[in-house]
Amino acid sequence: MLIKIHFIQNHILLLILCGIFFTLNALTLVPSHEQLLIEAQHDQELQSRLAHCIDKLPLRQREVIRYIFFDKYSYEKASHLVSISIRSVYTLAWKAIASLRKSI
Repeated sequence: MLIKIHFIQNHILLLILCGIFFTLNALTLVPSHEQLLIEAQHDQELQSRLAHCIDKLPLRQREVIRYIFFDKYSYEKASHLVSISIRSVYTLAWKAIASLRKSI
């Protein structure tokens, strides 16, 4: 088993436990063509599921996730845009991430 990090939808990270098969090429490990195709298909499925799960979040949680992870705003800037306290932004982000973890 190998832990692999995939970048999904602009910067949301998903840690995926998966078995990866390699072929030996000039003393370096290179993923097989089949493995690359499987990973690409798996990534597409995860992106689709993640987008669907984000759409199901409550409006405020969606806004906070969009500002922090997609627009790359700080928590402070997101709090100004949504007109709530920074602490509330952290709470909304935490709840959204927890919900996404359960859904995915």
